[in-house]
Amino acid sequence: MRALLVAVLAVSASACSADTQYKNAAEFEAAVESWRLVGKSESDAMAFLRKQGFLCKEHYCYKQTKGLVCNQKLKIDFVLNKEKTIVQATILKLPNGHLPDACL
Repeated sequence: MRALLVAVLAVSASACSADTQYKNAAEFEAAVESWRLVGKSESDAMAFLRKQGFLCKEHYCYKQTKGLVCNQKLKIDFVLNKEKTIVQATILKLPNGHLPDACL
Protein backbone atom coordinates (compact mmCIF):
# COMPACT_ATOMS: atom_id res chain seq x y z
CA MET A 1 0.00 0.00 0.00
CA ARG A 2 2.82 2.38 0.86
CA ALA A 3 4.50 1.70 -2.51
CA LEU A 4 1.24 2.53 -4.29
CA LEU A 5 0.95 5.82 -2.41
CA VAL A 6 4.54 6.74 -3.30
CA ALA A 7 3.89 5.89 -6.97
CA VAL A 8 0.72 8.01 -7.05
CA LEU A 9 2.56 10.95 -5.47
CA ALA A 10 5.43 10.62 -7.96
CA VAL A 11 3.05 10.62 -10.92
CA SER A 12 1.15 13.59 -9.48
CA ALA A 13 4.38 15.49 -8.94
CA SER A 14 5.55 14.93 -12.48
CA ALA A 15 2.16 15.97 -13.88
CA CYS A 16 2.12 19.18 -11.86
CA SER A 17 5.70 20.20 -12.59
CA ALA A 18 5.76 19.97 -16.36
CA ASP A 19 7.42 23.39 -16.56
CA THR A 20 11.12 23.74 -15.99
CA GLN A 21 11.94 25.19 -12.59
CA TYR A 22 15.37 26.71 -12.10
CA LYS A 23 17.53 26.21 -9.00
CA ASN A 24 18.47 29.88 -8.94
CA ALA A 25 18.68 33.04 -11.00
CA ALA A 26 22.13 32.11 -12.36
CA GLU A 27 20.74 28.89 -13.84
CA PHE A 28 17.88 30.80 -15.51
CA GLU A 29 20.34 33.44 -16.80
CA ALA A 30 22.45 30.66 -18.33
CA ALA A 31 19.36 29.23 -20.04
CA VAL A 32 18.42 32.65 -21.42
CA GLU A 33 21.97 33.14 -22.72
CA SER A 34 21.88 29.71 -24.37
CA TRP A 35 18.77 30.80 -26.30
CA ARG A 36 20.91 33.51 -27.99
CA LEU A 37 18.25 36.19 -27.96
CA VAL A 38 20.76 39.02 -28.32
CA GLY A 39 21.07 39.92 -31.99
CA LYS A 40 17.62 38.56 -32.89
CA SER A 41 14.73 40.77 -33.86
CA GLU A 42 12.25 41.35 -31.09
CA SER A 43 9.54 39.51 -33.05
CA ASP A 44 11.79 36.45 -33.64
CA ALA A 45 12.78 36.32 -29.97
CA MET A 46 9.17 36.62 -28.85
CA ALA A 47 8.08 33.88 -31.27
CA PHE A 48 10.79 31.59 -29.84
CA LEU A 49 9.82 32.37 -26.24
CA ARG A 50 6.11 31.84 -26.95
CA LYS A 51 7.01 28.32 -28.09
CA GLN A 52 8.67 27.89 -24.67
CA GLY A 53 5.39 28.84 -22.96
CA PHE A 54 6.13 32.51 -22.29
CA LEU A 55 3.59 35.28 -22.72
CA CYS A 56 5.06 38.36 -24.39
CA LYS A 57 4.17 42.05 -24.34
CA GLU A 58 6.05 45.17 -25.29
CA HIS A 59 9.78 44.56 -24.74
CA TYR A 60 9.43 41.65 -22.29
CA CYS A 61 8.22 38.06 -21.90
CA TYR A 62 7.11 36.30 -18.73
CA LYS A 63 6.04 32.91 -17.50
CA GLN A 64 4.91 31.41 -14.22
CA THR A 65 6.08 27.84 -13.72
CA LYS A 66 4.05 25.64 -11.44
CA GLY A 67 5.64 23.43 -8.82
CA LEU A 68 4.47 21.40 -5.85
CA VAL A 69 5.49 23.99 -3.27
CA CYS A 70 6.50 27.10 -5.20
CA ASN A 71 5.57 28.77 -8.47
CA GLN A 72 8.46 30.63 -10.08
CA LYS A 73 7.90 33.89 -11.89
CA LEU A 74 10.24 34.19 -14.87
CA LYS A 75 10.58 37.47 -16.73
CA ILE A 76 12.95 38.50 -19.52
CA ASP A 77 13.28 42.19 -20.40
CA PHE A 78 14.69 43.35 -23.74
CA VAL A 79 16.77 46.39 -24.60
CA LEU A 80 16.37 47.17 -28.30
CA ASN A 81 18.23 49.30 -30.79
CA LYS A 82 16.53 51.48 -33.44
CA GLU A 83 16.07 48.48 -35.74
CA LYS A 84 14.15 46.57 -33.01
CA THR A 85 17.05 44.14 -32.60
CA ILE A 86 17.76 42.91 -29.07
CA VAL A 87 21.03 44.27 -27.70
CA GLN A 88 20.47 43.03 -24.16
CA ALA A 89 18.18 40.47 -22.51
CA THR A 90 17.99 40.61 -18.71
CA ILE A 91 16.01 38.55 -16.25
CA LEU A 92 14.03 39.80 -13.30
CA LYS A 93 15.58 38.76 -10.02
CA LEU A 94 15.22 39.89 -6.46
CA PRO A 95 17.88 42.01 -4.70
CA ASN A 96 19.08 38.84 -2.95
CA GLY A 97 19.76 37.21 -6.35
CA HIS A 98 16.82 34.80 -6.25
CA LEU A 99 14.04 34.41 -8.79
CA PRO A 100 10.65 35.76 -7.71
CA ASP A 101 8.31 33.02 -6.54
CA ALA A 102 5.10 32.36 -4.68
CA CYS A 103 5.22 29.50 -2.18
CA LEU A 104 2.60 27.75 -0.10
